Amino acid sequence: MRISLPYIDRPVSFWTNILDEFFPHVDEIYFPLDRPWIGSGRPLQPNDHLHSFLEKADVAKNVLINPVVLHRPVEELEENILGALEIMHRDFGVRRATVGNLLLLF
Repeated sequence: MRISLPYIDRPVSFWTNILDEFFPHVDEIYFPLDRPWIGSGRPLQPNDHLHSFLEKADVAKNVLINPVVLHRPVEELEENILGALEIMHRDFGVRRATVGNLLLLF
């Protein structure tokens, strides 16, 4: 069985230890697309170590786009979301996105 783990803001060494202990069971680590124009209904997560994790952690990464609370219509947000996803793919090799609102797929 392969599992997805939620990102928590810990140093890369934490993730290396997790992966060493639980490989090959960990399929990916997912983390929220942390942008102010996408509301989730939850408080913002700490992200002191996120950039380092994205650059250095040797694991598949999945961006979670869970806009439960949208501040504007989806049509007004899609360009920003797609741009952020392109950066995540280009700069950090993120190859997956999970959406919580099907309108974001179109």
